[in-house]
Amino acid sequence: MWEEFSELVTNEDGVEYTAYGIRQGDCRIADITVNQCDIRTLLARFNDFVASELHALALVEDFLVEMYS
Repeated sequence: MWEEFSELVTNEDGVEYTAYGIRQGDCRIADITVNQCDIRTLLARFNDFVASELHALALVEDFLVEMYS
């Protein structure tokens, strides 16, 4: 089962922000978004469709294009 996580990130300008990511087993994709609602939408899709770790990065990329284009 996929789960969300958050971490404090500092960008190259020294600005700190909370970034959200997802993980399952040894697969961890960090800093996907700063919007917790968006990460929960993605997480629901991953768990509803039993997303494979093998395809996780491509699925995240597709989600980001859908959400932010």
